[in-house]
Amino acid sequence: MTDRPLGDGWWLASDGRWYPPESRPAPPPPPAPPVHLRPVAPVGVEEPMVTRFTSYGLTGTAAAFLWATAVLFALAAVGLVVYWFGWHAFIEGEDTLSDVRTIEDPVAATVGLAWAATLLTAVLFSIWFFHAYRSAASRGATGRTWGPGWTLGAWFIPVAHLVIPKLVMNEVDRMSNPRLQAPLERRWRGARRHPVNDLWWTCLVMAVIVQGIATWFLGEFAITRNGYGSGILIAVVAAVLHSAAAALAGALVFVIGRRLRER
Repeated sequence: MTDRPLGDGWWLASDGRWYPPESRPAPPPPPAPPVHLRPVAPVGVEEPMVTRFTSYGLTGTAAAFLWATAVLFALAAVGLVVYWFGWHAFIEGEDTLSDVRTIEDPVAATVGLAWAATLLTAVLFSIWFFHAYRSAASRGATGRTWGPGWTLGAWFIPVAHLVIPKLVMNEVDRMSNPRLQAPLERRWRGARRHPVNDLWWTCLVMAVIVQGIATWFLGEFAITRNGYGSGILIAVVAAVLHSAAAALAGALVFVIGRRLRER
Protein backbone atom coordinates (compact mmCIF):
# COMPACT_ATOMS: atom_id res chain seq x y z
CA MET A 1 0.00 0.00 0.00
CA THR A 2 1.11 3.61 -0.57
CA ASP A 3 -0.10 7.15 -0.36
CA ARG A 4 -0.34 7.45 -4.15
CA PRO A 5 -0.96 5.09 -7.11
CA LEU A 6 2.14 3.53 -8.67
CA GLY A 7 0.55 2.45 -11.92
CA ASP A 8 -2.61 1.42 -13.74
CA GLY A 9 -5.13 -0.62 -11.78
CA TRP A 10 -4.17 0.63 -8.32
CA TRP A 11 -7.26 1.26 -6.24
CA LEU A 12 -8.12 3.53 -3.35
CA ALA A 13 -9.42 1.80 -0.21
CA SER A 14 -11.65 3.20 2.51
CA ASP A 15 -8.57 3.89 4.70
CA GLY A 16 -7.28 6.43 2.19
CA ARG A 17 -4.37 4.28 1.01
CA TRP A 18 -3.63 2.93 -2.49
CA TYR A 19 -3.30 -0.80 -3.11
CA PRO A 20 -1.98 -2.86 -6.06
CA PRO A 21 -4.42 -4.40 -8.57
CA GLU A 22 -3.92 -7.99 -7.35
CA SER A 23 -5.17 -7.06 -3.88
CA ARG A 24 -8.52 -5.76 -5.08
CA PRO A 25 -11.31 -7.80 -3.36
CA ALA A 26 -13.64 -9.85 -5.57
CA PRO A 27 -17.08 -8.33 -6.21
CA PRO A 28 -19.92 -9.77 -4.12
CA PRO A 29 -22.01 -12.49 -5.79
CA PRO A 30 -25.34 -11.38 -7.33
CA PRO A 31 -28.39 -11.81 -5.10
CA ALA A 32 -30.39 -14.99 -5.53
CA PRO A 33 -33.63 -14.58 -7.50
CA PRO A 34 -36.75 -14.31 -5.33
CA VAL A 35 -38.72 -17.50 -4.82
CA HIS A 36 -42.47 -17.13 -5.42
CA LEU A 37 -44.38 -19.76 -3.54
CA ARG A 38 -47.83 -20.70 -4.88
CA PRO A 39 -50.45 -20.55 -2.13
CA VAL A 40 -51.87 -23.91 -1.25
CA ALA A 41 -55.56 -24.35 -0.49
CA PRO A 42 -56.38 -25.49 3.08
CA VAL A 43 -57.02 -29.15 3.64
CA GLY A 44 -60.61 -30.08 2.80
CA VAL A 45 -61.18 -27.05 0.54
CA GLU A 46 -61.25 -27.44 -3.24
CA GLU A 47 -58.54 -25.41 -4.91
CA PRO A 48 -60.04 -23.06 -7.55
CA MET A 49 -59.28 -23.78 -11.17
CA VAL A 50 -57.53 -21.18 -13.28
CA THR A 51 -59.90 -21.24 -16.25
CA ARG A 52 -60.99 -17.78 -17.33
CA PHE A 53 -63.68 -16.85 -19.83
CA THR A 54 -61.68 -14.71 -22.26
CA SER A 55 -63.52 -15.47 -25.51
CA TYR A 56 -65.20 -12.22 -26.50
CA GLY A 57 -66.00 -13.65 -29.92
CA LEU A 58 -67.86 -16.71 -28.64
CA THR A 59 -70.26 -14.71 -26.48
CA GLY A 60 -70.87 -12.14 -29.19
CA THR A 61 -71.35 -14.75 -31.90
CA ALA A 62 -73.73 -16.89 -29.83
CA ALA A 63 -75.79 -13.86 -28.80
CA ALA A 64 -75.92 -12.55 -32.38
CA PHE A 65 -77.11 -15.89 -33.76
CA LEU A 66 -79.76 -16.13 -31.06
CA TRP A 67 -81.07 -12.67 -31.86
CA ALA A 68 -81.01 -13.43 -35.58
CA THR A 69 -83.01 -16.59 -34.90
CA ALA A 70 -85.48 -14.51 -32.89
CA VAL A 71 -85.96 -12.21 -35.89
CA LEU A 72 -86.51 -15.15 -38.24
CA PHE A 73 -89.17 -16.66 -35.98
CA ALA A 74 -90.85 -13.26 -35.68
CA LEU A 75 -90.96 -13.05 -39.49
CA ALA A 76 -92.30 -16.62 -39.58
CA ALA A 77 -95.07 -15.62 -37.16
CA VAL A 78 -96.04 -12.69 -39.38
CA GLY A 79 -96.00 -14.92 -42.44
CA LEU A 80 -98.20 -17.50 -40.71
CA VAL A 81 -100.70 -14.80 -39.83
CA VAL A 82 -100.84 -13.74 -43.49
CA TYR A 83 -101.16 -17.40 -44.45
CA TRP A 84 -104.07 -17.82 -42.02
CA PHE A 85 -105.89 -14.87 -43.56
CA GLY A 86 -105.34 -16.36 -47.01
CA TRP A 87 -106.64 -19.74 -45.80
CA HIS A 88 -109.68 -18.07 -44.22
CA ALA A 89 -110.38 -16.22 -47.47
CA PHE A 90 -110.18 -19.51 -49.33
CA ILE A 91 -112.71 -21.10 -46.96
CA GLU A 92 -115.04 -18.15 -47.47
CA GLY A 93 -114.71 -18.53 -51.22
CA GLU A 94 -112.96 -15.22 -51.68
CA ASP A 95 -109.64 -16.72 -52.88
CA THR A 96 -108.70 -19.78 -54.85
CA LEU A 97 -106.41 -22.56 -53.71
CA SER A 98 -103.70 -21.27 -56.05
CA ASP A 99 -103.83 -17.93 -54.20
CA VAL A 100 -103.23 -19.77 -50.93
CA ARG A 101 -100.33 -21.68 -52.48
CA THR A 102 -98.77 -18.39 -53.55
CA ILE A 103 -98.70 -17.30 -49.90
CA GLU A 104 -97.73 -20.72 -48.57
CA ASP A 105 -94.41 -21.08 -50.43
CA PRO A 106 -92.59 -17.99 -49.02
CA VAL A 107 -94.03 -18.66 -45.55
CA ALA A 108 -92.78 -22.24 -45.62
CA ALA A 109 -89.34 -21.00 -46.72
CA THR A 110 -89.21 -18.52 -43.84
CA VAL A 111 -90.24 -21.16 -41.30
CA GLY A 112 -87.66 -23.58 -42.70
CA LEU A 113 -84.95 -20.92 -42.52
CA ALA A 114 -85.87 -20.21 -38.89
CA TRP A 115 -85.51 -23.88 -37.96
CA ALA A 116 -82.23 -24.19 -39.85
CA ALA A 117 -80.90 -21.20 -37.92
CA THR A 118 -82.11 -22.86 -34.72
CA LEU A 119 -79.96 -25.93 -35.35
CA LEU A 120 -76.83 -23.88 -35.98
CA THR A 121 -77.55 -21.61 -33.03
CA ALA A 122 -78.08 -24.60 -30.75
CA VAL A 123 -74.55 -25.80 -31.51
CA LEU A 124 -73.05 -22.37 -30.77
CA PHE A 125 -75.11 -22.02 -27.61
CA SER A 126 -74.01 -25.44 -26.34
CA ILE A 127 -70.34 -24.59 -26.88
CA TRP A 128 -70.79 -21.28 -25.08
CA PHE A 129 -72.73 -23.02 -22.29
CA PHE A 130 -69.89 -25.51 -21.71
CA HIS A 131 -67.16 -22.85 -21.50
CA ALA A 132 -69.32 -20.55 -19.37
CA TYR A 133 -69.89 -23.30 -16.79
CA ARG A 134 -66.17 -24.06 -16.57
CA SER A 135 -65.31 -20.40 -16.17
CA ALA A 136 -67.99 -19.75 -13.54
CA ALA A 137 -66.93 -22.82 -11.55
CA SER A 138 -63.31 -21.61 -11.59
CA ARG A 139 -64.25 -18.91 -9.11
CA GLY A 140 -63.79 -21.46 -6.36
CA ALA A 141 -67.39 -22.67 -6.20
CA THR A 142 -67.86 -25.82 -4.14
CA GLY A 143 -70.94 -27.95 -3.61
CA ARG A 144 -71.93 -28.00 -7.27
CA THR A 145 -74.67 -30.45 -8.28
CA TRP A 146 -73.87 -30.56 -11.99
CA GLY A 147 -70.80 -30.26 -14.17
CA PRO A 148 -69.68 -28.94 -17.57
CA GLY A 149 -70.63 -32.19 -19.32
CA TRP A 150 -74.29 -31.65 -18.48
CA THR A 151 -74.32 -28.47 -20.58
CA LEU A 152 -74.07 -30.74 -23.62
CA GLY A 153 -75.54 -34.09 -22.63
CA ALA A 154 -78.68 -32.91 -20.83
CA TRP A 155 -80.32 -31.83 -24.08
CA PHE A 156 -80.41 -35.41 -25.37
CA ILE A 157 -82.28 -36.99 -22.43
CA PRO A 158 -86.00 -37.31 -23.24
CA VAL A 159 -88.31 -35.39 -20.88
CA ALA A 160 -85.36 -34.48 -18.64
CA HIS A 161 -84.21 -32.06 -21.34
CA LEU A 162 -87.08 -29.84 -20.22
CA VAL A 163 -85.62 -29.58 -16.70
CA ILE A 164 -81.90 -30.38 -16.39
CA PRO A 165 -80.50 -27.67 -18.74
CA LYS A 166 -82.31 -25.04 -16.68
CA LEU A 167 -80.86 -26.40 -13.43
CA VAL A 168 -77.38 -26.30 -14.95
CA MET A 169 -77.94 -22.75 -16.19
CA ASN A 170 -79.08 -21.77 -12.70
CA GLU A 171 -75.68 -22.81 -11.38
CA VAL A 172 -73.87 -20.81 -14.08
CA ASP A 173 -76.09 -17.82 -13.32
CA ARG A 174 -75.46 -17.96 -9.57
CA MET A 175 -71.73 -18.70 -9.78
CA SER A 176 -71.22 -15.74 -12.14
CA ASN A 177 -73.00 -13.30 -9.81
CA PRO A 178 -70.73 -10.21 -9.73
CA ARG A 179 -71.70 -9.39 -6.14
CA LEU A 180 -69.85 -12.46 -4.86
CA GLN A 181 -66.09 -12.40 -4.45
CA ALA A 182 -63.92 -15.43 -5.19
CA PRO A 183 -63.42 -17.96 -3.78
CA LEU A 184 -67.16 -18.53 -3.76
CA GLU A 185 -67.08 -21.79 -1.76
CA ARG A 186 -70.77 -22.55 -1.07
CA ARG A 187 -71.99 -18.95 -0.81
CA TRP A 188 -73.01 -18.90 -4.47
CA ARG A 189 -75.91 -21.30 -3.79
CA GLY A 190 -77.86 -18.54 -2.07
CA ALA A 191 -77.39 -15.99 -4.86
CA ARG A 192 -80.41 -14.80 -6.80
CA ARG A 193 -80.97 -15.78 -10.39
CA HIS A 194 -81.13 -13.17 -13.11
CA PRO A 195 -84.79 -12.55 -14.12
CA VAL A 196 -83.98 -13.17 -17.80
CA ASN A 197 -82.91 -16.71 -16.87
CA ASP A 198 -86.42 -17.71 -15.74
CA LEU A 199 -88.18 -15.82 -18.53
CA TRP A 200 -86.03 -17.52 -21.18
CA TRP A 201 -86.75 -21.00 -19.93
CA THR A 202 -90.47 -20.36 -19.45
CA CYS A 203 -90.80 -19.18 -23.06
CA LEU A 204 -88.71 -22.07 -24.35
CA VAL A 205 -90.70 -24.79 -22.58
CA MET A 206 -93.99 -23.20 -23.63
CA ALA A 207 -92.72 -22.95 -27.22
CA VAL A 208 -91.86 -26.66 -27.28
CA ILE A 209 -95.26 -27.63 -25.89
CA VAL A 210 -97.26 -25.32 -28.17
CA GLN A 211 -95.18 -26.39 -31.18
CA GLY A 212 -96.09 -30.01 -30.46
CA ILE A 213 -99.77 -29.10 -30.29
CA ALA A 214 -99.55 -27.16 -33.55
CA THR A 215 -97.83 -30.06 -35.29
CA TRP A 216 -100.52 -32.43 -34.07
CA PHE A 217 -103.30 -30.14 -35.26
CA LEU A 218 -101.77 -29.59 -38.68
CA GLY A 219 -101.33 -33.32 -39.13
CA GLU A 220 -104.51 -34.66 -37.52
CA PHE A 221 -106.90 -32.08 -38.96
CA ALA A 222 -105.17 -31.37 -42.27
CA ILE A 223 -108.22 -32.72 -44.11
CA THR A 224 -110.63 -30.41 -42.25
CA ARG A 225 -110.66 -26.74 -43.06
CA ASN A 226 -111.46 -25.39 -39.57
CA GLY A 227 -109.01 -27.72 -37.85
CA TYR A 228 -106.20 -26.79 -40.22
CA GLY A 229 -106.89 -23.10 -39.66
CA SER A 230 -106.69 -23.63 -35.89
CA GLY A 231 -103.36 -25.39 -36.38
CA ILE A 232 -102.03 -22.36 -38.25
CA LEU A 233 -103.02 -20.03 -35.40
CA ILE A 234 -101.39 -22.33 -32.83
CA ALA A 235 -98.26 -22.35 -34.99
CA VAL A 236 -98.31 -18.54 -34.87
CA VAL A 237 -98.26 -18.67 -31.06
CA ALA A 238 -95.42 -21.20 -31.13
CA ALA A 239 -93.37 -19.01 -33.47
CA VAL A 240 -93.87 -16.00 -31.19
CA LEU A 241 -92.75 -18.03 -28.18
CA HIS A 242 -89.71 -19.33 -30.06
CA SER A 243 -88.83 -15.77 -31.02
CA ALA A 244 -89.15 -14.57 -27.43
CA ALA A 245 -87.11 -17.51 -26.11
CA ALA A 246 -84.29 -16.90 -28.60
CA ALA A 247 -84.20 -13.17 -27.86
CA LEU A 248 -84.10 -13.76 -24.11
CA ALA A 249 -81.44 -16.45 -24.49
CA GLY A 250 -79.30 -13.96 -26.41
CA ALA A 251 -79.70 -11.43 -23.60
CA LEU A 252 -78.78 -14.08 -21.00
CA VAL A 253 -75.68 -15.13 -22.95
CA PHE A 254 -74.60 -11.50 -23.21
CA VAL A 255 -75.13 -10.80 -19.49
CA ILE A 256 -73.36 -13.90 -18.19
CA GLY A 257 -70.55 -13.61 -20.73
CA ARG A 258 -69.90 -10.01 -19.67
CA ARG A 259 -69.90 -11.03 -15.99
CA LEU A 260 -67.30 -13.73 -16.58
CA ARG A 261 -65.05 -11.44 -18.61
CA GLU A 262 -65.11 -8.62 -16.08
CA ARG A 263 -64.57 -10.65 -12.92
